[in-house]
Amino acid sequence: NFRVVRFAISEDSYESIITNLPKEDFPVEEIKKVYAMRWHRNIVQGIEICYRIMLLSFKKGGVYH
Repeated sequence: NFRVVRFAISEDSYESIITNLPKEDFPVEEIKKVYAMRWHRNIVQGIEICYRIMLLSFKKGGVYH
C-alpha cells in the first residue's frame, strides 16, 4: 500500500510525497523531518564535492592552498 503525504514547506508551497512507510510508524511530521534531513545531507555533500573539485582545479593550475 502507498499513501500520499502532503505538508507545507512555506506559506504558499507544499510538498507531496508518495511512500509505502506505515502511517503508524511514520506520521506526517516524521516524514517531513526525514525528508528535510535527506535534502540537507545532499546539499552538504554537494558543497563538499564542489570544494574538492575546486581544490583539484587549483592544484592542477599551479595554485596551492
